[in-house]
Amino acid sequence: MNARIVAIMLILSPLTTGCMGVIEDWSLEMDGPQPICPDGEPCICIDVDNSCDDGDDDWGFWGMTELFYCSNDGADYAEYMGGISCDAEDSTFPVCPDGEDCFCIDIDDSCDDGDDDWGYMGEGWVFYCSYDGVFYAEMMGGIHCADSELGFVEDAEVDNQS
Repeated sequence: MNARIVAIMLILSPLTTGCMGVIEDWSLEMDGPQPICPDGEPCICIDVDNSCDDGDDDWGFWGMTELFYCSNDGADYAEYMGGISCDAEDSTFPVCPDGEDCFCIDIDDSCDDGDDDWGYMGEGWVFYCSYDGVFYAEMMGGIHCADSELGFVEDAEVDNQS
């Protein structure tokens, strides 16, 4: 999963605790069919709760994306994010596993303020869409699944049977 997506989820999770009951009462189109992703294949469930049957579903695909490598924001945080702790004083740009200088993937777009996250391009889960509201989907860098112009798996299956 994209490091920025994980960071955003970590930041927002305390703010949304207890809100799901209220959200579930809204008459929003939160649940829907499995979308087709930009790679032309059916999207894969990448929802944080591993369920794409409960209405707050996030979908994505395996492709090139920003991957988290290290942070100087504490060893526990770096390990939680799936990376290692890096000391910003060792070099301006840490060297990533691909042998190249890492680039800044910090949520605040600043890697000179002491809470810096570094990453690189590699294969990983790419966020495409969510049924969890338009605002959330756009904040995560995707679209609301209901707005997908690429179609849905159930539509493709019907077309194939015709």
